[in-house]
Amino acid sequence: MWLRLLTAKDQAAEAIKEIKARTEMEMGKKLRVLGTDSGGKFNSEDFARYCAGEGVGRHLTAPYSPQQNGVVERRKPDGGGQG
Repeated sequence: MWLRLLTAKDQAAEAIKEIKARTEMEMGKKLRVLGTDSGGKFNSEDFARYCAGEGVGRHLTAPYSPQQNGVVERRKPDGGGQG
């Protein structure tokens, strides 16, 4: 799991692109699926085209439903996690 602190929500898509590129280079593997909520910051046409062009599948949860975002919601503040 990666964490990037943003000063505004409109920076989210660009941050994901940067993290994706760095992670793929370091790990030598391609990102196949990206899980996000269905909030507006991830629903732009540009971001959808970017994901499709990169061959990245999208797994969207319902907006404002943290119970569907199990991995992130289970993370402890100290970086540990369960499950």
